[in-house]
Formats: sequence, structure tokens, C-alpha cells
Amino acid sequence: MSMKDLVSVIVPVYNVEQYLDKCIDSIVHQSYKKLEIILIDDGSKDSSGQLCEKWKQMDNRIKVIHKQNEGLGFARNTGIDAAIGDYVLYIDSDDYIDVNMIDILIKKSKETNSDTVYCGLTRVSADETETPVSLVYDNKLFTGREIITNILLEMVGSKPQDKEDTNFFMSVWHAIYSMDIIRKHNIRFPSERQVMCEDIMYHINYLRYAERVSCIKDCLYYYRVNPKSLSQIYDAKRFERQKVLSRAIIDALDEFVDPTDYLIREQRRLLGGARMQIQAIAASKEQNKIELIDRICSDEYIEEILKYYPYKKNPIKHKVFNYCMKNRKNLMLLVLCKLFAIIRQN
Repeated sequence: MSMKDLVSVIVPVYNVEQYLDKCIDSIVHQSYKKLEIILIDDGSKDSSGQLCEKWKQMDNRIKVIHKQNEGLGFARNTGIDAAIGDYVLYIDSDDYIDVNMIDILIKKSKETNSDTVYCGLTRVSADETETPVSLVYDNKLFTGREIITNILLEMVGSKPQDKEDTNFFMSVWHAIYSMDIIRKHNIRFPSERQVMCEDIMYHINYLRYAERVSCIKDCLYYYRVNPKSLSQIYDAKRFERQKVLSRAIIDALDEFVDPTDYLIREQRRLLGGARMQIQAIAASKEQNKIELIDRICSDEYIEEILKYYPYKKNPIKHKVFNYCMKNRKNLMLLVLCKLFAIIRQN
């Protein structure tokens, strides 16, 4: 193999001693051997840093970088700065990958001359139950503006009539990316402490320069679902951060995409964020739930969107929810949330 086949695997590590061995083991035992494995210990307070050093002693492809805690995005950037490969793969340190993942993605890249290849994933619950989630595309190659329409904009948000709020996983960890593009255009992650969902901002900055992107359905990445994720726990500041993200997405897309193509999709995404926040309020122990729900429904940003957004084209669940938000039917929203929660449990 030539040096052009080298894959840089970047793994940010922070307080994951329970899962780290399985993650690294799945990387070092890949059927594809030409790897550099960069472990970034982001100021862990448990034994994660020592575990990284242990693995370094066992495999000379592993590099370990210890740094002060700055968050996931900046840890990945540290890995990018150190990487010397032609491709990069990002893996979260509590996740793991199929033994053939990198080999399959590299072969698809070579076969189609793609700079980027995406695959499906498998969700792993707290009891280790695995649920495969395939991509919407299988053996598809997109070029030029097709990449923006069929991948990037589907990450941002879906069309009003679509079943889900987004149709393509925005996470960066189910793909290999071209380091040539990353180096040429100085692509980096923002801090998730400043802009939530740093992965979508990375994709906006990266995919605008991608030329050939392939997608396969194979579910090769194993993603641990956190039952206490931020989307399921009420955080009073979360919706404000959603609005900050919305403005950042609009500003970034406006440089190379017509607003008529992206704006209705971003509105779908933000309305989904408002719905998730209301659901989190309903599931919380807050005493003033109706008041908190009304703050979202009466938010100027949401009111302006719902003046024109064609929510009547939404699937029934989202249509009813958006109708209630538009008309500030706060009690009805609370009832709907409880009903949806019961349906999910059954």
C-alpha cells in the first residue's frame, strides 16, 4: 500500500473508562491495517488517560495526546492538526465499529473515486440491544450540487411532507472524509460550548467542497444511546442554543445555497427542536410547565416561522403539534406530550 491509503482515526476521550477498551479494541483489530490512531485525552478525571497510554504501549500505530478539557469539537481539531493520513474517521470513545468498517469504506472510495463515503449505523441501548439504522441511500454516488441537495440539506432538515425532521444523520462518525479537502480549506469543528450540534456546522463547511460522495446502507458504526441525553432532559437554555444554531446554519448556508432551497428545511429542524424542548418540559419535574411551554410558543422566532411555514403538509403528529404551538394551546401541548410518551413506552 502507498501512503495515500493511510487512514487517521481520531478518538476524543473524556471520562469513558467503562467503554474505552471496547472502542480501541474495535479499531486496532480492523481488517484494514494501514491506520494511525490518534487518542485525544481531553482532560479526563478518571482512568481514561492511563488506558490510552496502555494501548499505546501495545500498538505502535497509536498516538496519545493529553490536553486540557475544551470539549469534543476542539479535541477533534487537535486530532486533525496531528493527522498525517489521506482520510479521516471520527469515532466517539464510548462507541465501537465493525471489524470491516474501514476496509469497506476505503474500497467504496476507491471503486467510485469518492472523497467521502457514508454508511449506516447501529444504535446500542443501555442493555446492549442493537438496532440497525440504514441510510436512506444504498450504493448511491452523488456529485456536484447533488451533494448539497441530497445529503447536506437532508442533514439540515426535511421537507414539510416528510415523516422525520431530518432524513440523513448529521453525525460525523459514520463516514470517512478526505484530508485533502480538510487541509485545503482549513475545515475545523466549532466548540459545542458555543454552537450546539458542531457536527452540522462541520458538514456545512466540508460538503460545500466535496466533489464525489458515496453512500452505502451497511450498518458499520455502533452508537451508544444515552438515555439521559440532552434532548431528553429539560435544560432551560437549550432552546436559546437551538436558535443560536439556527442563525449559524443560515449564515453559513447563505454563502453558497439559495435561501429558497434551505430556509424551509431549517425551519422544520428548529420547529422539531421546539417540540423536543416542550416534550422535555412535559417530562420534567418543573412546577410551572404551562408557563414554560408558553415561553416557547410565544417566542418571536417561532411565531415568525409559524406565520408562513406550511405545517399543514406535515405528518399528522407534527401537524397537530405545530398547530397547537401556533395557537398557543399550551395545555393541549402538555396532554399531547404525555400521550406520545405513553405510546412510545408501549
